[in-house]
Amino acid sequence: MPSPRQYVNFQPDSQPGFLQGYQSRALGAGMGYFKDWYVEVNIVGVRSRFLGVCPADALAYHGDERSLDRYVGDTDDIYRTRLVDAWQLWTFAGTAYGIIKQLNSAGFNHIYIEEGATFGPDHSQWWKFWVIIDDTFDHVFGSVAWFMGDGYLMGGGKNLGFTNNPPNESSIRPIINKWKPATTILAQVIVILDGWVMGDPLVLMGDGHLLGGTAVNI
Repeated sequence: MPSPRQYVNFQPDSQPGFLQGYQSRALGAGMGYFKDWYVEVNIVGVRSRFLGVCPADALAYHGDERSLDRYVGDTDDIYRTRLVDAWQLWTFAGTAYGIIKQLNSAGFNHIYIEEGATFGPDHSQWWKFWVIIDDTFDHVFGSVAWFMGDGYLMGGGKNLGFTNNPPNESSIRPIINKWKPATTILAQVIVILDGWVMGDPLVLMGDGHLLGGTAVNI
C-alpha cells in the first residue's frame, strides 16, 4: 500500500499495460491526486479533534466547546495552552481568582477585588463587588483623554476615553460577568491611573477621593 500523498504516482504505475499510455497515465494520476486529497482531508479531520495537534483554524471550535474566549493579542500557542488548561480554569469559575486569572490573560495585571461585606458605602450589600485595576505599574490605559464634571471624584466624573486604548478594554466587563459568582453583582470597575488609594476609596472623604492621583470608573 502506498503511504499518504503518493497515490498520484502509485495509481498510474499500478495500471495494466494497456493503460500505460500518456493519456491513460494522466487520467490515473488525476485519480491518484483525488485520493491523496481525500486522505489528507481525513487526516486533518481526525487531527482537528485533538487539541494538541489540531490546525490553528480549529482552535476557535475548541474554544466554543470549552467556552473560553480568545483575547486580542493571543497567539495560536497561547490560546492553545489556555484551551488545554480549560478543565483546571473552569474549576475557578465563580471565584475572585478565576476573574483575576482571565483578566490577566486579557492583558490586565495588578488586579484586586473588594467585596461589599467589607467595602463600599453599605456593608450589608454583600452581593456587590468592585474590581480595581492598578495601572500605575503597566500604564496600559495611559491617562484620561477627557473628563466631564469633577474628574477627581470616583463616580463624579465621566471618563470619555483614555490616551491609550488597550485592545481588550471592551472585554473587561464581559469577562468579569462571565466568571463571577452567579449570586453577585459587579458594582464598578475602577482603574487607578496614578497615585494611590488610602483606606476605603468609596467611603473616604464622602465621595471617595484618590489621594495623590487619578482614578476612573469604566
